[in-house]
Amino acid sequence: MKIEGSKILIVGGAGFIGSHIVDQLLAENPAEVRVFENLVRGKKHNIANSLKDPRVKLIEGTITDFPALQKATEGVDGVFHLAALWLGECVNEPRKAIEVNVVGTFNVMEAARLAGVKRIVYSSSASVYGNALSTPMTEEHPFNNRTMYGATKIAGEQFFRAYNETHKQQYVACAFRCKPGRIA
Repeated sequence: MKIEGSKILIVGGAGFIGSHIVDQLLAENPAEVRVFENLVRGKKHNIANSLKDPRVKLIEGTITDFPALQKATEGVDGVFHLAALWLGECVNEPRKAIEVNVVGTFNVMEAARLAGVKRIVYSSSASVYGNALSTPMTEEHPFNNRTMYGATKIAGEQFFRAYNETHKQQYVACAFRCKPGRIA
């Protein structure tokens, strides 16, 4: 997908990784970058400089609010889906993990489908693989997850696969890594 001149939605775009994606997208000259964010873990200060650019719009909302998400998705060409509860939150609040990471991911997919979005980038996690059975770990490594967080990310990947099969929704699922000692 060509970024120049396009409209992009970043769900969870005020987090560490999302804010850097905003910066990188702006360098590719999009028409608009929408940041859909509940500002719980993502922080406004992470995108403060980007918000000075008139092409950047902050939309406060949560992926569990389908009507708000659907409205934010209208007219966009591509979506980056980064919003999720993290490992510790999933351990302590498993029902909320399912509501946010599983139902919320479905909401992102459905809003994108209804809006005719061409492509979605989904932030998955190496947690889907669990402990490495062999190294280097590749995509052929079996799902060997042992956490609620990893289970929700597996669900997301499988939903995207099924949506691609049923609706021809293009997607890519990727895991982002940070340098040791750096929390994303």
